[in-house]
Amino acid sequence: VDFDKQEITISQQLQHGKEKGQGYWILDSTKGGKPRTIKPPPMAFDYLRAERAKQLQNRLQAGSAWSNEWNLVFTDAKGKHLAFNTFWMRFKDVAKAIGRPDLRPHDLRHTCATVALAAGADVKSVQSLMGHATASFTLDKYAHTSERMKQDTADRVQQYYASLKA
Repeated sequence: VDFDKQEITISQQLQHGKEKGQGYWILDSTKGGKPRTIKPPPMAFDYLRAERAKQLQNRLQAGSAWSNEWNLVFTDAKGKHLAFNTFWMRFKDVAKAIGRPDLRPHDLRHTCATVALAAGADVKSVQSLMGHATASFTLDKYAHTSERMKQDTADRVQQYYASLKA
């Protein structure tokens, strides 16, 4: 996370074994095999700054017990990775609290792509943000048309034809 440039570089993944006792490890590449840099909106950095402040406070409290060997952005009170099951359960609690118990963390990617497109972002930028190889994949898999987006398209077409008459 580069707070000065307001960028985040994704270059590796925290993995966990499916079988009991396999533990966690860092995979030194992304799913696509190459790092990517994204520019989230400024509000994302507000949350990241708060998380960093919490992490620094935890580090002071933990003292010599602190261990963030992988330089993770999100850690527990002692600098260790967050356990997948703990994250999953907390996510599901939040999803249930907002009336969407069916939500999964991956669904946030769908929301991100759809909101970015609805806000007027171009498809190539959204493709880059999602880390997809092609814009068509982004549109086919992640960008769901909303009623507002349909109406905005109809309005743009109407405005275009009206401008031709002028």
